[in-house]
Amino acid sequence: MSEPYTKLTTPVFRVSFPAVFTPETDDKGNKFYGVTALFDTKDRAQLAEMSAAVESALITKFGADKTKWPRDLKLPFSDGNVKYNKNQQAYPMYKDQIVVKLKSQMQPGICNAARTAEITDPKEFYAGCYARAT
Repeated sequence: MSEPYTKLTTPVFRVSFPAVFTPETDDKGNKFYGVTALFDTKDRAQLAEMSAAVESALITKFGADKTKWPRDLKLPFSDGNVKYNKNQQAYPMYKDQIVVKLKSQMQPGICNAARTAEITDPKEFYAGCYARAT
């Protein structure tokens, strides 16, 4: 039986570190597809639906008592200024951004803005372009 989930569409974000055509491998050897989504901090209110979905999933998995949640839990949202301030030369695009890691074990389908054609060429979906995700 699959777990319940919430399907939503993100606000527009800037793409960083896309791995949508070829999977990456994490430190445990698991393959995944993903993208790092950069949202401007002034758009924080638009992320409320995503935040609520994350919290709902955590409550479903670990219960409502947050003191019983794993201490090393990695949440998808992070403050881009933290990484920017550690190494300004490596991550200038993270300044004043909310960084969200989007991952899946299944390869995502990618389409153009009008949703009339599938994108299969990595030259058409790249770091720096703007996108939405479902």
